[in-house]
Amino acid sequence: IRNISGWSGGWYSTNAGVGVQTDHTTPVSTWDDVTIADNTFDHVDRIAVAVTPDADGEGTGLSTNVRIQRNTIRYSGGDDILVVKGQGALIDGNDAAYGGAKSINACPPSGAYCNGASASMWMSGSTGTVVQNNRVACFVNEADGQAYDVDWGNRNTTFQYNYSRNNRGGMILIMPPFTIPSEPTASIASDGTIIRYNVSEDDTNT
Repeated sequence: IRNISGWSGGWYSTNAGVGVQTDHTTPVSTWDDVTIADNTFDHVDRIAVAVTPDADGEGTGLSTNVRIQRNTIRYSGGDDILVVKGQGALIDGNDAAYGGAKSINACPPSGAYCNGASASMWMSGSTGTVVQNNRVACFVNEADGQAYDVDWGNRNTTFQYNYSRNNRGGMILIMPPFTIPSEPTASIASDGTIIRYNVSEDDTNT
């Protein structure tokens, strides 16, 4: 999957190589049994893989059995892999490099969702995510720029056996709680995070 033109600062699953998005046609809108594996992504804007609701604050349920495995990702404009509102997601054995260069200056037209900050592999509003056996190198976003990120409202996230090299923002970001309109989960600090058996080599700010 290559040369996908999107808004590198726009909403994730609508600017993706593979975007799986709930449509919020009911108060609880989720996915079950999603596997995205063994793909190659090259020059995708914004993100290679995103499994999300249709916006921050949309939907109260958690998607289950999400597996993102063994993908090779190069030169994403923003992020590489994201799960929002997941339960028990597995992000395993992916290899990403040279991402993050475009999102800081690539917002959609005024009024649309915009976030210029990006990290390679991350989750938000999720429970029991396991991130393991991944490699991230040379991620260059100027706002965040980490290989891995525990963002808002997560519980019991495990990062293990991952490799991080030469990433501008360092190996890992753990976000404090903050305010997103219509998203009460964002104001809750992530807890139960385990970071073990990882290697950081030549990362900045680590």
